[in-house]
Amino acid sequence: MNLSLRVPLNTTPEQAARLLALQQAFAEVCNAIAPIVQQTRCWNRVGLHHLAYRAMRERFPQVGSQMVCNA
Repeated sequence: MNLSLRVPLNTTPEQAARLLALQQAFAEVCNAIAPIVQQTRCWNRVGLHHLAYRAMRERFPQVGSQMVCNA
C-alpha cells in the first residue's frame, strides 16, 4: 500500500527564506562532495564521512554538522 501525507508548513516569510537558504547550502555541500565520490569511488557512508567531513565543515561553516553528515 502506498500512502503519503502532505502537511503544509505555515512559515513566516523569514522562516521560508531561511529554509530556502538551508536547502541551497545543502545542495552546495552535496555538489562539493560529488567529485570526492567520483575520484575515490567511495560510496560507503561511513567511509565517505571520514574522507570529506572535516573539509566540508571548514568549507561550509554555515551548514550544521548534521546537515554535512546527511549530505
